[in-house]
Amino acid sequence: MAEAQERTFYRITLHQRIQHVVIMITFSIQVLTGFPLKFSGVAWSYPLIKLFGGVYMAGRIHRISGLFMGGLFAWVLVYIIITTIQKCLVVLKEQPAENLNDALTKIIKVVYNLPVFPRAKDGKDIVDALKYFFFLSDKPPDTDKFSWKEKFDYLAVFWGIPVFILTGPFLWFPSLFANVGVPPVAINVALVVHSDEAFLAFTVIMVWHFYNAIFSPEKFPFDGMVITGTISESHMIHEYPAEYRRIMTEEGEHGPSIVQPEEE
Repeated sequence: MAEAQERTFYRITLHQRIQHVVIMITFSIQVLTGFPLKFSGVAWSYPLIKLFGGVYMAGRIHRISGLFMGGLFAWVLVYIIITTIQKCLVVLKEQPAENLNDALTKIIKVVYNLPVFPRAKDGKDIVDALKYFFFLSDKPPDTDKFSWKEKFDYLAVFWGIPVFILTGPFLWFPSLFANVGVPPVAINVALVVHSDEAFLAFTVIMVWHFYNAIFSPEKFPFDGMVITGTISESHMIHEYPAEYRRIMTEEGEHGPSIVQPEEE
């Protein structure tokens, strides 16, 4: 008897993958053009800044890349708002609200149930992960659509990029802000916050994100999901068991070989 074909699961849409590529490119440019200024006293900073045409040109590239990053942030916010409104309208159409309070309750429930929204289960998954890592349990977390690690990665954008957006203009136009009465100490604080947040983000990506997406035994040498949007059934069972069970309940044993994602 022939073995059943392993299913393929689409987890992230083309739109989401494009977002990831844009943030990856813009952040890399920001690091390569900004860190040589932050660490100007070390040997590697000079050849790197020279690669980008010197301090002046590197600064222009850094700022233009920052504009693209800010545009991406606005794009993601609009994307989330539109898709959330669509989900709310579907719920309210299927279950009309009896009054304003009922409508607000349904809307809050939709927001709470967004796949990347932190919820109580994530706390339990963190505890279960710690038990598993320290050999206090032989069961890994029962992960759903996105793990707590992935939520941390995604939501970090929503405090990191606003910091860059708020502090960047002070560094781009220091004379302008000084002329309108902004005290010099505020500009100096903006420089420190901008620089240190960049270093924190770089460290988290290099240590945390790269391990989870590339160097962990389950993903090495590369997690192709960010390119294709798909993962195998065996990977799905291992990484997202709760979501796998839910999908199999909905699709059935003889469901399609390629399972399409729900648009987020």
